[in-house]
Amino acid sequence: MTRSTTLRRIRWLSFGLVSAIAAVAALSSPRVGLRGAHDARVGSGRAYALLGDLPVEHRGRVKPLNSMAAEEVERIYGRSAIKLLGPDGKATASWEPVAAVLDWSARPEFWDDQDIILVDYPPLKRLLLEASIREQVRSLAGVETSVVGKLLQALAAQPELAEADLRAAAHQAGEASTTGKTLDALAAKIGGDLKWLSPRVLEKTQLQHEGRTLTFPRWAGEILDKKDRTRFGGTGAVPELTLIEEKATELAEQFFRYQALREHKSPATKPLDLLVIPRPSAGTYAKYSAESFEKGMKPDQTLSPLEANVANTLVEFLQSLPSKEWALPGEDGMFDQKFGLWLGDRSPWLPLGVVIQSDESELSRAGLPLKQVVAFRKSYRDLEDAERAEPGNVPEAVVVAVITAARDLGASLGRYGDSTAMARESRLNRFAPFSKAPMAYALGLALLLASLGTKADLRTAAGKRSAAVYGLGMVGLMAGIALQLYGFLLRSRIARWGPVTTMYETVVWAALATATLGLAIELLWRKKYAALAGSGVALLATLLAENASCLDPSIQAIPLVLRTNRWLVGHVLPIVSSYAAFALAMGFGLLAAGCCLTATYRRSPSCRELAWPLSLGMPLYVLGRFGLDPSYRLSPLSMLDARWLEYASSGVAALGGGLTLVGGFSLLGELANRSPRRACVLGVVLAAAGSAGVVAVATGTVQGPLASALASSDAWLVGLVGGALIVMSRLAVPTREPVARIETLAGFSFRAMQVGVLLLAAGAILGAAWARKVWGGYWRWEPKEVWVLITFLVYLAPLLGRFTGRMSTFGLAASSVVCFMSVLVSWYGVNFALRVGMHNFGFTEGGDGRIVSTCALALLAVVGAAAWRRSRSQS
Repeated sequence: MTRSTTLRRIRWLSFGLVSAIAAVAALSSPRVGLRGAHDARVGSGRAYALLGDLPVEHRGRVKPLNSMAAEEVERIYGRSAIKLLGPDGKATASWEPVAAVLDWSARPEFWDDQDIILVDYPPLKRLLLEASIREQVRSLAGVETSVVGKLLQALAAQPELAEADLRAAAHQAGEASTTGKTLDALAAKIGGDLKWLSPRVLEKTQLQHEGRTLTFPRWAGEILDKKDRTRFGGTGAVPELTLIEEKATELAEQFFRYQALREHKSPATKPLDLLVIPRPSAGTYAKYSAESFEKGMKPDQTLSPLEANVANTLVEFLQSLPSKEWALPGEDGMFDQKFGLWLGDRSPWLPLGVVIQSDESELSRAGLPLKQVVAFRKSYRDLEDAERAEPGNVPEAVVVAVITAARDLGASLGRYGDSTAMARESRLNRFAPFSKAPMAYALGLALLLASLGTKADLRTAAGKRSAAVYGLGMVGLMAGIALQLYGFLLRSRIARWGPVTTMYETVVWAALATATLGLAIELLWRKKYAALAGSGVALLATLLAENASCLDPSIQAIPLVLRTNRWLVGHVLPIVSSYAAFALAMGFGLLAAGCCLTATYRRSPSCRELAWPLSLGMPLYVLGRFGLDPSYRLSPLSMLDARWLEYASSGVAALGGGLTLVGGFSLLGELANRSPRRACVLGVVLAAAGSAGVVAVATGTVQGPLASALASSDAWLVGLVGGALIVMSRLAVPTREPVARIETLAGFSFRAMQVGVLLLAAGAILGAAWARKVWGGYWRWEPKEVWVLITFLVYLAPLLGRFTGRMSTFGLAASSVVCFMSVLVSWYGVNFALRVGMHNFGFTEGGDGRIVSTCALALLAVVGAAAWRRSRSQS
């Protein structure tokens, strides 16, 4: 077989399979979801699409119902479409968010028995289910034969039930028998296969905690009371809850949200129900507010739901004012004026339950027009009746009546959602351009990889094919850019602010800026590397944005401190764009490291020599992962503090994983150098396995032991390694000398770092001017500011080293990757790990730390492996 034939096969193999793998990975987002071929999509008809445009207020912003429903379903269920499973464990129906939220209140008796509340912490799920499962095992022991009965009695008497013990008992009883099937089902519940519980189980199951028997709602209430007493008891300290108590509070919030939407009842202090109608701003409502507040201050009076809600809304307004300005409506003209402006502009809307369940006369006394209220109440009751009669298939006329009645009622009160704005946001939700961008970037990356190593000589047929492949790759890159630009155009028009107010927006903006900068460099120099690096980094960033649960894609109301578009665009956009330039520089550095990994040196090291870090790191990684997985901890480890055990295990796993990756990448680079075709095939297999793992974790489509053994960080790691090997297999067949390629890539990296430093300096200077205007000082030495300064200085070092000639070409390429870790700390670490300082508008709980740390380790390991192989080859 000739060399040209081999290269052509490798090129098209990498193109075809990488395209398919990347498309699957892009579709793996829990926000997009994968549905089985036979799943019934409930609520996908035109009637629910129209209902999805109904304006509601949610999280401080007026938005269409489909946005609110998707966000709430994702909070409760873990993804935006609910997949119901049959007795055989196979999906029977996939409920769209709007239909699910409507059906919750129409048929609560059905949904209370469905496993829809996400419980992704195995020890908490075991605690919730252990008492009931133990009782079922005892009941099975009473009807079984002596041998199996004694086995089940001994199992029920164990201090802790384990999935493996239940499955062993099922095998002993006979897996085809009724007892065996029951035990297998119990093992699946207590194990890691099923991550959801039904609301009825959470509401009724008795659990054993600290020697007491109590229900989950009562236990969660005690935890919240403990937290509140510690916070407001005078010490001011945040309570030290155990890890399982923290997870219990998160689960309680999901459960209470479902209850509020199911019953249209929620606490007046924090309404969780649908907020569907604006509040009146006229004097009638102000008078009713004062009367409700005064009535609530009397100890012998009980407030109606409407009175309680109105009184708490007045309290919320009072808390936004200095105490010296406090008054009641009707007592002070200036206060009444401010209260009226607040009601018409920023007050929360009335909950649906209050509007539906209150007396019509009482609603009229509060200032709501009686005729429009009656029409809305009747139309919504008709909607629920129609949903109850035909779940997921309401007539379009019933929905139109609700929308018309809500619009008439809202328009009569003043502030109401504009139908054009609601349709625009619905269009953004349906088209999902940010979810489609990874597929375009993946296609561009695959085509550019396929064209790598060939000359676009239009005088030959092969050259024409190469030019066509390269051109299509550029089209894929530009298509990804166009999709993201369209998405940002819609988001900016909807939110009316610059497109970098949340962590999700900064990540997708960085992807867009990286791809655009790579395209610009490619159009100037036509070396293929800029487009390749830009599409690769943009693909990784968009996949992270769509799959990381800590990155909330919803459009949110921004804090008052950010509500200055001129400063927001002038300060935040340059900072985030500098991160994009640094990410592109890192992409060039990774390509240069890939060239070093696959280059042919004077001395070819042995595989045994290269595998030394692997042999040391693998045992450490296995030990660390064993300690991180709570389902497989030994009893001696369970006696240790869970938080410190997690920290220690994470450190051991990170060290072992880094060494393992260094040795593994070294061996893979040697494989790509010796046999590019085999390396490409292996890379495709690994990338496919990683994509399948991401799909399994994100969508729950895989059941059984494999699903419980998979972790999202493992799936990402395997996919990254596979992708890296595919790239190395293409870099191993150069048309020019490796030294020249590395010089070119290092030069591009140097230019990208220069652009990043300039943008970072500009953003920091403008931020200091904004801080002087808002906070009264240019600099406060808080973590966000300090890490921006650190990042600036970190990147100055390689630039000065290159300028003075004291840094080698490989050192410059490696530094572009190593220095990016400071960007990760500034961008991710401060917001998710530290969460302190005056930049608290960007802070978020959670953080998907394992995925981010896995990606960081993989990036560093590529450079470490290149340095290791170079050192072994030159010694």
